[in-house]
Amino acid sequence: MPDNRVQCCLYFIAPSEHGLKPLDIEFMKHLHEKVSIIPFNAKADTLTPEECQQFTKQIIKEIQEHKIKIYEFPETDDEEENKRAKKIKLHLQRLIPAG
Repeated sequence: MPDNRVQCCLYFIAPSEHGLKPLDIEFMKHLHEKVSIIPFNAKADTLTPEECQQFTKQIIKEIQEHKIKIYEFPETDDEEENKRAKKIKLHLQRLIPAG
C-alpha cells in the first residue's frame, strides 16, 4: 500500500529585516506537530555571508521563542551515516540551522 503522507516540509523563509512574518510563525506552529520542518533562507545566494549569518541568528531566535519544533538530524551507530548527516547539517546551517 503506498504511503501518501508528507514526511518533511522544506520551509523557505524570505529574508527581511524583521525576521519571521506573523504568517510564517502561525503556519509553522500549525505544521510542526504534523510533519518535520526544515527551514531554509529562500534567497541565501543574494545575501553576503554576514547578512546570511545575522538572518540565521534572528530566525533561530524567533523559532525558539515561539517553541516551533524543527527537524533534528539523529545520531546513529554508523560512523559513515553520522559523517553524511553532519555534512548535510553544516550545509543547512549556512542557510538556516536545524537546531
